[in-house]
Amino acid sequence: MKTFAMTAAAAALLVPFAACAAPTISGKYIVTERRMCQAVATFNFDNTTNTGDFVNDVNLNGGIFKNSLVLANFSPAKGNVSISGTDEGGDVMLFDKTGTQTGQQGNVIAETANSGKVAYSNTNTTVTINGETYHVLYGQIDKNNIAHYFAMEGVFTNSGNELCTAQAEASRQ
Repeated sequence: MKTFAMTAAAAALLVPFAACAAPTISGKYIVTERRMCQAVATFNFDNTTNTGDFVNDVNLNGGIFKNSLVLANFSPAKGNVSISGTDEGGDVMLFDKTGTQTGQQGNVIAETANSGKVAYSNTNTTVTINGETYHVLYGQIDKNNIAHYFAMEGVFTNSGNELCTAQAEASRQ
């Protein structure tokens, strides 16, 4: 009987992690997230005069960043997460135009409220929130398989077709 128990224990150790049930994300978590999207600056050169080339227009597309601090309530039974908190963000770069074209291009840093409810799901290696899939690492998993901490990051395309990256940490309350 002792040999069987040791063999069964040894076999259990050989089961790959991916075959185990994914940790559960459930309840209230404080979540901090940082998101940044690459900017594309377009410089229009004009050489219609005999004085040589000069820049007559600059446009910036993308280049946003956002920091979020929210209380998130994950409901695995419903497959959704509701959030309430704040975002701070704006454009990474602002352009002041002078000469024949004046004004400022870009969004200054501002703080806004952030709340809502979106779908979520998770596996051993990913978390998908509102259709965005992140790589995830779990920590402090309790005897009920609930993760009390997780960190995630991902690369995705923003609505403006900029390439973006996001990283977040969550701590269960």
